[in-house]
Amino acid sequence: MDVVAGPYSYGGSPRSVDDVEGVTWIRIRNLFVMNRLAFQMLHRIVWSCPIIVLEFDLRTLSSLLLFAVRRIRKLPVILWGHGLSRRSNSPTWVAHIRKWMAHNADAVIFYSNHGREDFIRFGLPKDKLFVAHNSIDIEHLSPAVAQSDAVRKDILFIGRLVPGKKVDLLLEGFVRAISNIPQATRLVIVGDGPEREYLQTLAKTHGISDRVLFTGEVTGPAQLGPLFAQSALSVSPGPIGLAAVHSLAYGVPLLVAVDEPHGPEVEVVVPEKTGCFFSSNDADSLAMHLVKLLAHPEMLREMGVNGRNLIQSQYGVQHMVEVFLQAFDYALRQRSEDYRNSF
Repeated sequence: MDVVAGPYSYGGSPRSVDDVEGVTWIRIRNLFVMNRLAFQMLHRIVWSCPIIVLEFDLRTLSSLLLFAVRRIRKLPVILWGHGLSRRSNSPTWVAHIRKWMAHNADAVIFYSNHGREDFIRFGLPKDKLFVAHNSIDIEHLSPAVAQSDAVRKDILFIGRLVPGKKVDLLLEGFVRAISNIPQATRLVIVGDGPEREYLQTLAKTHGISDRVLFTGEVTGPAQLGPLFAQSALSVSPGPIGLAAVHSLAYGVPLLVAVDEPHGPEVEVVVPEKTGCFFSSNDADSLAMHLVKLLAHPEMLREMGVNGRNLIQSQYGVQHMVEVFLQAFDYALRQRSEDYRNSF
């Protein structure tokens, strides 16, 4: 397999491909326009290779050109992405282009069930629409998950300490709940970023420094496992993505702000089954839910078990691989049938 990608994405975030036998990273140049659009200097292999998986992202203008050329040459294309934009200000014409591309693709792989359902409503055939839930390699988490029956008492946040994550709201909610939750419960904030000093000062100002632990950046199951194992629940006051899968894979239920530009992974948060939602930007609502949930540790434990079972049954890299193989088989089989029917 050849992975054709530039070293940087929007906003300068790096993209990397691990050294794996049978996988070659073909590095290309990404040109960005005002951090909104991109044009890739595509390698010659993508114009004629037997089958390609193309990012379903209209911001990459070269992908539209590549899609059109391969359609003209009758070469298989599989689209992979979110599907429709969830942003309320997304133009209608964007949805029409996505619908046209999906209709003309040999198969489409979505990150979530919601993405697939949108295009079923557009009238596309169900059998060409697949769902490979965006996930992590949960196989490596098994040793840490085995420890998950330890005493769970903490409230956990994992993510970048930036304004958009709204960790200050989490601190405010914790302050309002602190007199009505177990005294042993701490707020554990895992991550680093430009807001760390401000948040530490905020905790000190509220007089709760002894109940808030800032760990800094922590990565890897060996380091994260013990933090999850002693956490009763995980909280996301801002947008959440893969962190939702990560938390439930460790058996830790979620408390998530309801109205945020979440990633498709938020669908793993099933109210009263794997987690709960609180009103966005509302410290009182957050505090109320913290008090209510921490007062029922058995309910939290049950949610954690439900979440872990959900991730093990439907998520993980191996599940993604299986879906991709199904999409490859479908696309190539359809091409073979079209070729035979042409005679």
